[in-house]
Amino acid sequence: MKNGFKLSAVIPAQPADIYKAWLSTKGHTAMTGSAAKVNSKIGGKFTAWDGYIFGTTLELIPDQFIVQA
Repeated sequence: MKNGFKLSAVIPAQPADIYKAWLSTKGHTAMTGSAAKVNSKIGGKFTAWDGYIFGTTLELIPDQFIVQA
């Protein structure tokens, strides 16, 4: 994968809870400690850390899989 990376982590929580938090403005903000804005649909935009992190959601499998660029 040129100029890309894959990130994974083990988090002591249920997959559905993590999935819901990651794709929620309120949940993502609470999880990371920095303001975030998330559109939870495929093609939706997201930002975090005062715009330092930004992108688009590309693929979703509910409670299992999130692909963002």
